[in-house]
Amino acid sequence: GVCDGLDGYNCEDLDVLQHIIDENLTSYIASMDDNGNNEIEPLELGEQIWEDGHLISFDCMDFVIYDSFGGLLTSFECKLSGELTEYIGNLSKLERLNLSHNNLTGQLPISIYNLSSLTHLYLSNNYFVGEIPNQICDLNLSLHIEDNEYASKDPLDISNNQLCPLYPD
Repeated sequence: GVCDGLDGYNCEDLDVLQHIIDENLTSYIASMDDNGNNEIEPLELGEQIWEDGHLISFDCMDFVIYDSFGGLLTSFECKLSGELTEYIGNLSKLERLNLSHNNLTGQLPISIYNLSSLTHLYLSNNYFVGEIPNQICDLNLSLHIEDNEYASKDPLDISNNQLCPLYPD
């Protein structure tokens, strides 16, 4: 049913977004509800870029930036929590994934290392635990695991989690 009436979008990619909504979205966020039906649907979740029917960029962060006077500069609400769905590895054309500043927990799903098109991976400021498997090196991204500001220029940022050393070379 997730693909009904959504011609031009890869159904498997829409299914992954629905799994994220079902398994990781903790609350209704009115600012995402573009059609006003009081539910978040796959195409309303976070910021998305689609190309040739496939999701190629997905940003679903949760943080607020204030100016020096306490005024709101920008706000991103996503409110994801729990263990990241294993279905994330089904986004076959995904090039950029940013799930930073949420409350995601558990180990990084092994399926994330199947994302052969991935060029940028941002998972900082969550509560991921465990070891970082050597498969992360197969993504051909330079590894950046230290405390830093959000606006990292590196193609991979998994800092500010509870990941264990030893880190892959």
